[in-house]
Amino acid sequence: MKTIRLQKIQFSNVSEKVICFGILNAGALSYESALDLNFSKLNLLLGKIGKQLGEDFTYEQIVKEETVMGDFYCLDLSDQNIEEFPLNTLITEGFSPIRISA
Repeated sequence: MKTIRLQKIQFSNVSEKVICFGILNAGALSYESALDLNFSKLNLLLGKIGKQLGEDFTYEQIVKEETVMGDFYCLDLSDQNIEEFPLNTLITEGFSPIRISA
């Protein structure tokens, strides 16, 4: 079963998409990957993370950067010990995997 350990969530007020970066585990393989989701799924994901870390923690850790091009937000989870999410569950809930190649 493929799982993903989320490392970072990024979004802005000028985009319709949210990008979630993480480590995808498929059996013995582990590699950096990302999920693309729309804003309607962002609260669902933050709720899942909030259940593990606490709702207050999740929203307090979102960093906002204001630029002339818009407001950009980032939630860095790399230092947090959160459970891996099964990829098939996330996909059935509307999350789309993005292929990242070097």
